Amino acid sequence: MENQKLISKFVRTYRVIYIISLLLFIGLAIGCFSNYNIKDIKTTFYLVGTIFFLVFAFLIIREIFNSPTIIIKSDKVELLRIFNNKSEIIELRNIQSWVNRKKKSKYGNYEILYLVLSDLKKLKIKSYNYSNFYQLEHKLTHKTSKPRT
Repeated sequence: MENQKLISKFVRTYRVIYIISLLLFIGLAIGCFSNYNIKDIKTTFYLVGTIFFLVFAFLIIREIFNSPTIIIKSDKVELLRIFNNKSEIIELRNIQSWVNRKKKSKYGNYEILYLVLSDLKKLKIKSYNYSNFYQLEHKLTHKTSKPRT
């Protein structure tokens, strides 16, 4: 039996903002599409608005999907995507290297942890999505080599 060492915790504020924004953009897309009339060329602007709002809704869904729940066990990492589907299991020994990049934004500074796996896939973990980011970073990187500069 494997012991669970750490489970990631989401920043709830961002999750609420994502969900409210998603509902808002979908509502705006539906509102624009309901005013579109295929027989009237003057309503083409509503179709463009619908596509615009659906693109933003898609970007929010992608951001939610790319922020998995991370469960770190003694020898592996499980990434649970939306609806708790086991999507990926990574052996801790497969983490070859890592890089922690500090980013500046208008609303505050954040960090992105890039993990490079043995099959050259990259895993990107953003600090603003997780309230226990520094614990996750320590557990994922303490057994691997120092990052290359």
